[in-house]
Amino acid sequence: MAVVSDRTMVLEQFGLTENHIIEFEGFGAKVTELRRWICSGLNVTQSRPELSLVVWDADQLSPECQAVLLKPMEELEEKVQLILVVENENRLSPTILSRGVVENFSFKKAVTESKWSEVRKCWSRKAGYTGNGYDCAIGIEADKYKPQVVA
Repeated sequence: MAVVSDRTMVLEQFGLTENHIIEFEGFGAKVTELRRWICSGLNVTQSRPELSLVVWDADQLSPECQAVLLKPMEELEEKVQLILVVENENRLSPTILSRGVVENFSFKKAVTESKWSEVRKCWSRKAGYTGNGYDCAIGIEADKYKPQVVA
């Protein structure tokens, strides 16, 4: 029996398995660790081009770590597949986003497309509305998705 995680599903989207990647954890990463991983990963992928480099939680990388990725992303082009897995692409620097291809995958089933289409219709009817938009979504569970303010 295998437990399928979001990570496994992400890899499947790229036609990869855990045996075909060299991975790095972005959360809490240090610049020296990332540099070392990039150097060793590039050395390995030169002799084994079927391997891909994957940075999990790349949106959790510090700005300094993100800067370390810029040169390899520019120089490698299509020689090595470097995959940055993020939960929120807006946390990546604009330069990183400009050097890559953004693909969106959703594995969450909490919100159905029909619910979101109702919210979109509601918001589009309220063009120019300056409120938070949630008050017009009554009846479609909008309160579940309302941002929480933590003091």
